Amino acid sequence: MSRFRGFKVCLLFVVIVCLDSGVFAADWQIDPYMKATTNFDDNIRFNNINPKGSTVGILDLGLDLTNESEVVKTTLSPHFRYSGYASDSDLNNDAQFLDFSTRSDGERSTPSLEVSLMRDSALDQLGDDTSSTNIDRVLVNKQRNRWRVKPAWSYRFTAIDALDLSLEVDSISYDDAAGTGLVDYVNQVANLSYVRSISEIKDIIFRLSQTQYESDPNGAVYTDGTAKEDVSADTVGVELGITNEFTERTKGSLFIGSENTDTSEQSLGDSKHSGLTVKAIIDHKTEADTANVTLSSGVVPSTDGIVRDQDSLRIHFDRIVNVKLGWGINALLQKSQSINEGAVEDLNYYYLEPSVSWFLTKSWKLAGTYRFSLREFDQNGGEADRNELGLSIEYRRPPREELERPPSEEQ
Repeated sequence: MSRFRGFKVCLLFVVIVCLDSGVFAADWQIDPYMKATTNFDDNIRFNNINPKGSTVGILDLGLDLTNESEVVKTTLSPHFRYSGYASDSDLNNDAQFLDFSTRSDGERSTPSLEVSLMRDSALDQLGDDTSSTNIDRVLVNKQRNRWRVKPAWSYRFTAIDALDLSLEVDSISYDDAAGTGLVDYVNQVANLSYVRSISEIKDIIFRLSQTQYESDPNGAVYTDGTAKEDVSADTVGVELGITNEFTERTKGSLFIGSENTDTSEQSLGDSKHSGLTVKAIIDHKTEADTANVTLSSGVVPSTDGIVRDQDSLRIHFDRIVNVKLGWGINALLQKSQSINEGAVEDLNYYYLEPSVSWFLTKSWKLAGTYRFSLREFDQNGGEADRNELGLSIEYRRPPREELERPPSEEQ
């Protein structure tokens, strides 16, 4: 680790200590956290040609600041991460994240704002919503700069009728990524929803959406060496959905609709794509269990300049067995098919990640994880797999209500 990186780590640690000591305003609840991970990865570049393994050390430092009143809730979360590779120092990287959100709950009107700033490596983007696919292009250590802004407003004009408006702008760019295949892009999504409550636990929602995607190839090339061009895609969608509280602990939603996408690329011309969209979510939470299942289908952007129709299933489950032991599992099944005319870079991506946790105290947790990942390329029939085994120790301060609980109640 360079002196500059070491200085940043020390500075952030000092800030965390100061905040945790109450140096700043008492109106803010301040929750610092730290996580140190040792990970063995048998295919650090996720390559199917001469895969190379390495031990990876990862340090996460950050804090959550929350200010909450009866009407307004505001959160600010800075976060720093350093990753060091024992067998390939060229992949060493650090990342900085800053998330901000605020929401005001009025009698009829509820405005909100979310802002996210991120500087990390292209190595970290696999499996997130950028859906980049090419094996040689994704796993290059190039700086990724990402910002996301989402203003939203909800207005309830009767006891059972409401109107929701939102605009989400997502921008991604790379430093020195010419020739890697990674492209800069901006994706904008506007939503207009009408919500009608048909009971205390059930809502019907009608939604209109428009998505605009614009990419800048920035010197990127396809796998055959030909230069990429600017790609633009305009998607219009309509959905009908229902949300329901099955029990006090279990909630769900189902949206079904249609999307029409017009794609434009200079040499290939214009193309059209229409398809069905589905999004189903089940959330379940008890004192011991947390579960989420999300099924989705629709058009998504990517960092290689190809717009894709993507089907995905995400599963998350955590269980606290007792005061000392917990376990969990995360899984993803994802199939992506290009809708660009003449582009055939399709991908299937899967992972399965079981974990076991040992709660040393209320604040400290020791965890072991295993993750198996697989990528299948429809273009050439190739595939790559990856095995990761990790051990981590994590500090996270318990919720304030637990800290303020009298000792007699902790028995």
